[in-house]
Amino acid sequence: MQTKLAIGILVLFLLAVFAFTQSDFTGYLTRTGQLTIGNVAPVALEIYMNNQHATNDPNDVIINPNESSTKAVTIKVTIQDNNGNCDTFTSNNGTVYLCNGVVTCDSTNANHTISNLVYNSTDGKWGTGGIYCNMSGGPASIYFYELNGTWTVNVTVDDGVVNSTANVKNWTYNELAAFSYAADLTVDMGTLTLNQWNNGTGQDKANNTGNIVLDVKWNATNFTGQNPSNTLNITGSNYIIDDDAVSPDDTDNLLEVFINESSDVQVTFVPASGLLRCTSVACTNQNATMDVYWHIYIPSGLAQDTYQNSIEVTSSYH
Repeated sequence: MQTKLAIGILVLFLLAVFAFTQSDFTGYLTRTGQLTIGNVAPVALEIYMNNQHATNDPNDVIINPNESSTKAVTIKVTIQDNNGNCDTFTSNNGTVYLCNGVVTCDSTNANHTISNLVYNSTDGKWGTGGIYCNMSGGPASIYFYELNGTWTVNVTVDDGVVNSTANVKNWTYNELAAFSYAADLTVDMGTLTLNQWNNGTGQDKANNTGNIVLDVKWNATNFTGQNPSNTLNITGSNYIIDDDAVSPDDTDNLLEVFINESSDVQVTFVPASGLLRCTSVACTNQNATMDVYWHIYIPSGLAQDTYQNSIEVTSSYH
């Protein structure tokens, strides 16, 4: 019985081996797998203005105006592009708006626009897959007279398919208290006549060269000749500052003012509004610029000579 069982098992094993060696498998095939990577909108992560990191706190970026000139403001934006293409971004791929105030800052109310952001090849790409890079652009030229205080910066990046969400931060355009008078440094009153009032001498303009309203005060010392013994003293009644060419024809905006006999005492000569901010480079708006004339009485007996004094002008916030 055991012999028959063993024989049976052996037969089954041989049949199984025969069946395997006689398989119908005669070849193979392949198929192509497929997936799609979608475009991911870029992200404007960080904003730097003149290398200062802009945040929600306007005090983190302070831009100081340049007197009677412009201030160049450059922008650097750190970008995340998960498709790894930010090195291909061109000047069409980024826009920066600068707006005075804490406002919704866009193309409709921007004081300045920077549209030349490009990939910063010096900084290069970094991160896994090179998904981070910087874009740089500008400068924007901000005028000296533009409003001081908190401003808004808005950055949007476009990868050619879709825009990023706007990154909006705040920054500060600092106060600048500054003015100009007699830019050539000399108030030339000309050759004057003895024993009379000499009107409309030394005409020059004073104007605001900053971005804050100013009060302006004046004083002046006595005149001294090249020969120090020759002097013309200011008496409080013989030296007048005015915006009229003729005295006592006080027809213009400001009342004439006598310079005090003491050079330590300042007199106020400025529009009631204060010396206003300019509204253009030419600074032609009223009360941002004022004419300054000097009326002076020269007594008889004064020796022939060239006389000089010191005219001092100070300002304070209005």
